[in-house]
Amino acid sequence: MPPLWPYLLLLVPAAPLVYTDFRMRCVSVWSLAVLCGEAVAVGWTSFGFRPMLLHAGVNAGILVIFSAAMLGYQLLRHRPVRTFFEQSFGLGDIVMMIAVVPLFVPGSYVRFLLVSCLAALAWWMVKRTETIPFAGIMAFVLGVYVLCKTFGLWN
Repeated sequence: MPPLWPYLLLLVPAAPLVYTDFRMRCVSVWSLAVLCGEAVAVGWTSFGFRPMLLHAGVNAGILVIFSAAMLGYQLLRHRPVRTFFEQSFGLGDIVMMIAVVPLFVPGSYVRFLLVSCLAALAWWMVKRTETIPFAGIMAFVLGVYVLCKTFGLWN
């Protein structure tokens, strides 16, 4: 069984991501880059190099399928795709989704995205703001996942 302590290293870039996205509504490129590098390192130590690459490829394919579904929805509603990315989805949200692909097997990645979306919906229902700090919410969910995995609450 691989050691679980490397997962704790993911909290170092995730905590500032949560803080800056909730407080200032921006995400640091450096925090995302460090998170991506650490996710590759943790995925490599947990699964091995080839399985980590396979999981990352499949998870990236899942993101492509979800993106195609969002594009189709925008086209069916006769809305310009550009406005979707200007008003609804930020670049930090997209990079955050891509940064964590090496950490999860495909089924767990879909669950991670689903829990992140449900947490974002719950946050919005309480706050009722115009925008949702989705990258920060994903970083928070990742932090909860990391703590649960490290302390044996998650297999």
